[in-house]
Amino acid sequence: MNSLSQLIAERRSCRKFTAEPISADALMQLKRAALSSPTSKNCRSWEFVFVQDKAKIEALSKSKEHGAAFVAGAPLAIVVLGNTAKTDIWVEDASIAASFLLLQAADLGLGATWVQLRGRGYADGRTAQGIIKELLNVPDGVEALAVIAVGHPDETHRPYSDDRLPWAQVHDEKF
Repeated sequence: MNSLSQLIAERRSCRKFTAEPISADALMQLKRAALSSPTSKNCRSWEFVFVQDKAKIEALSKSKEHGAAFVAGAPLAIVVLGNTAKTDIWVEDASIAASFLLLQAADLGLGATWVQLRGRGYADGRTAQGIIKELLNVPDGVEALAVIAVGHPDETHRPYSDDRLPWAQVHDEKF
């Protein structure tokens, strides 16, 4: 296990993956990380669909017009959803879970990238929500936030150096 500081510094988005499958142990660790993420009032409003079927992953890569095509090359796609009936802050709960998944993937030596689904779709009016609901049999009252593509990286990115961080966006005591 890496230190959290090291994971945060070194984790970068990965959009190119090898064909190597994700091990059963890694899958379990990813699931455990998602289910261990904090939620408001411990309501656990998130839901997760782990997808390894290549045809479904291909369909997920086409769930919105732009920015998801690379998902097709991932051996694992995790759809992060929220139950809107449990809380009005399901987006926050699901976002925290997605962050936990990204960090857990990095800790396992896997590459991963978040793909926004909520509020996205096609110019012709088809929505990512509708496509995901149909593809994964998602019930009413459960909404997709994001899909996270996960796999063994087939690309490398150097961590950001401190001089490339936008320090002007951090404020002490007042804006």
